[in-house]
Amino acid sequence: MDIGCGHGLFLFLLNHHRNVNGIGVDHDQNKIEIANACTITGTAFFTDFSEIDQYKGSFDVVTI
Repeated sequence: MDIGCGHGLFLFLLNHHRNVNGIGVDHDQNKIEIANACTITGTAFFTDFSEIDQYKGSFDVVTI
């Protein structure tokens, strides 16, 4: 999980180079829209923590 993911570049790079799946959360709706438009399999982006309940307890690492 990447808290404050912005446009999602960090998760995109992790997914692309290391095959890491991840969830990004950021309060900026515009940045999340860009991240979701560029998303690849294994990543998802949200503006609200309540939207990630389905992933609860499934994170190995959290970045800020």
